[in-house]
Amino acid sequence: MKIKITQKGTHILPLSKWNSDVPSPCENVAEALADLEYSIGQIIKNGGVMNLDRAFQSLKGLNNAVMAAKNQNWGLELK
Repeated sequence: MKIKITQKGTHILPLSKWNSDVPSPCENVAEALADLEYSIGQIIKNGGVMNLDRAFQSLKGLNNAVMAAKNQNWGLELK
């Protein structure tokens, strides 16, 4: 899967984190997507429902990352 940025939004950070290396919302989505892809791959590799909780947590993480990006006006397209 790939992420295409269709609109760049803001990258809202608290003042205390300005000098930190905080990833942008689209980087968070990419990381969450990679984690979900890995979790699903492990389920397929093991031939069943093992690691189903991890996949569910990965899906929740992807949802949270996408919502955070949307709230900061990022436009992302998954391919």
